[in-house]
Amino acid sequence: MTTTRVTGTTIEPTVDRIRREGWCVIEDVIPGSDLPRIRDDVWSEIRRQRGEWEREVAKIIAAGHQPPPRMVSHAQALINDVPQISPYIADPRILSACEALLGPRFRVSSVGAISTSPGNERGYWHGDWPFNGTLASCFPVPFPDMVMNLSAIFVLTPFSELTGATVVLPGSHRRPDNPSTGNGVDRLAPDPDETTVEAAPGSVLLYDSRLWHAVGANLSDEQRTIVTVRYTPWWLNLEMRRPGGPEQSMLMAQADGKDNSVPLVPRSVFAQLAESARPLFAHWVDDGDSGPTGQTDP
Repeated sequence: MTTTRVTGTTIEPTVDRIRREGWCVIEDVIPGSDLPRIRDDVWSEIRRQRGEWEREVAKIIAAGHQPPPRMVSHAQALINDVPQISPYIADPRILSACEALLGPRFRVSSVGAISTSPGNERGYWHGDWPFNGTLASCFPVPFPDMVMNLSAIFVLTPFSELTGATVVLPGSHRRPDNPSTGNGVDRLAPDPDETTVEAAPGSVLLYDSRLWHAVGANLSDEQRTIVTVRYTPWWLNLEMRRPGGPEQSMLMAQADGKDNSVPLVPRSVFAQLAESARPLFAHWVDDGDSGPTGQTDP
């Protein structure tokens, strides 16, 4: 599978590729001179949250839900602790593609980080929120044939089959469900039409959140680290993800599935964001207590 790579300012190839295949790689979003600092800051936050993530995984297993792959670490609400990534989240090429696919006044619904250790197992096929059937706030099947959410993976370390880069199934974003919704497809089985995304550090994998994808097995001797960002249209309800909010509390009391709440952005952190990124987070600013913290960010 040939990867469409976007290096200039023209966004038509990005938009066309995402509409047809479900994904595209945009190169040189994070400059090489900035990568070591950003990578170190993100990795430090993943380490800091490791204990919390391990407790969350134990809760997921105890509740009988599908556990995440072994030897995969997550950091939640990354923007709150690494606000210096905000200029890249607001890269003009990404924002232009989001506007073309989601319409105006889109927002960021979550920012996280994932690191896979050498020897980690391959993950399971799924779509990202709101198309992940293991979450309490999953959109019901059949999914509508429209772009309702875009996911971005900011590549901080080499992305290849050797390092366990994300595996995608091109074109699967047009299907009405995915294996996480119980459609009868083996969630762990490779697909003959799948492809492993290859990308250099500093690149961004931008894709329709409905796209079937899975964590690759890291066969290298280095950590594979990424930042995950979700871009959401203004009309998609995010209150099911507001920690401690009435809709989120009701959902967790009534629905089966994992919590997918997202900690709010403190006003002090919001002030540190790049001016170009602030409109993307203004809806999620916390002027007081943000309530309990959810951890899952698939």
